[in-house]
Amino acid sequence: MSIRSLCSRHTIDVYSLTQGKDSSGGNTVSTSAVYSSMPCNVQPATSEVITEYKQRDEKVTYSVFWADFTKTINIGHRVVYGGKNFLVVGLKEDTQKQKWKRADLKIEHS
Repeated sequence: MSIRSLCSRHTIDVYSLTQGKDSSGGNTVSTSAVYSSMPCNVQPATSEVITEYKQRDEKVTYSVFWADFTKTINIGHRVVYGGKNFLVVGLKEDTQKQKWKRADLKIEHS
């Protein structure tokens, strides 16, 4: 099985978030769709990834892998998967073989 097919088992929606102020001076967050139904592979974060982020006081729960290098996800993007919202808190890519990228996610609390 190819890396591309392994990284196409699930789909996610990705949004950029922009903070602003409303007319009363209150904080607002607006979203803008970046990708809809982006093919990927969503996996529970490994113990190594969880430990890495715990040292930075971040609670990572999932990692998303994708193989389409034309797609870019950034730290701070919102990922929607399984009816839940997550925030991207870290990124990694296979720099030796350039076959996949990974975004590490924490659950987003409203």
